[in-house]
Amino acid sequence: MKHADYLRQMLAPLGVYRLEGTCNGGELEAVGAALDGCAAALETVEREMLLTTAEGDGLERIEALLARRPVASVLERRRAALAALLRIGGDSFTLSAINDNLAGCGLNAVASETEEPGVVEVRFPEVPGIPDGFAEMRAIIEDILPGLTGPAESVVICDRREAIGWVLKNSRPKDVIVLCGKGHETYQEVCGEKRHMDERELVAAYTNG
Repeated sequence: MKHADYLRQMLAPLGVYRLEGTCNGGELEAVGAALDGCAAALETVEREMLLTTAEGDGLERIEALLARRPVASVLERRRAALAALLRIGGDSFTLSAINDNLAGCGLNAVASETEEPGVVEVRFPEVPGIPDGFAEMRAIIEDILPGLTGPAESVVICDRREAIGWVLKNSRPKDVIVLCGKGHETYQEVCGEKRHMDERELVAAYTNG
C-alpha cells in the first residue's frame, strides 16, 4: 500500500479534511510520495548491507574492502566467494582455510589431505581429469597473449560466458567491448562438444538485469 493511501485511511475517520481534489489532497500525495521514496531507500540499504541479499553496491563495497575484483558474473558465486574470504581467520594454512581461499578466488575446487603429512591435493569436482583438447586450448591462449599490448596486465578467463560477464561488469564509460571469434553462431564447441551459447542473449541478459 502506498503511504498516501495509508494516510487517507488514517485521516478519513476524523471528518476534518477534504482529501480528494483539494490542496489537502495534494499535500497528502506529496507527503506520501516522499515517504514512498524513503521506504524504497531503506529497503535498498537493508538489502545491500547483508552479504546474503546484496546485489550491487553492497557487493562492490565488500570486494573493494577485500581488494578483490568480482570473481564471477553470477550473483550467487560472487556472494559465495566473498563469504569464503570473510571466513578466513589468522591461520590460512588449515584445510578449511585453504578451501575458503579457493572458493574466495571463484574456483570450484576442493582441497583434501593426502597420506603424506603436510601435503594436500586439490580436485575439481566438475572436471573429470584433464579434458581432451586441453593442451590445444592452452596453446591457442599462449599464442594470443604475446600479441597483446600488455600481456602481463591481461586477464585470462577460459570460460567464454564468465569472460563476457567479467568484461561487462568491469567496463567503464566510453569503453568499447569487442566479442570476437563467433559471429552469428548460437553455439560453442568445447573439445568436440557443441553447447548452446548465444552471445547476444548473454549481453541482453546482463544489460536488462
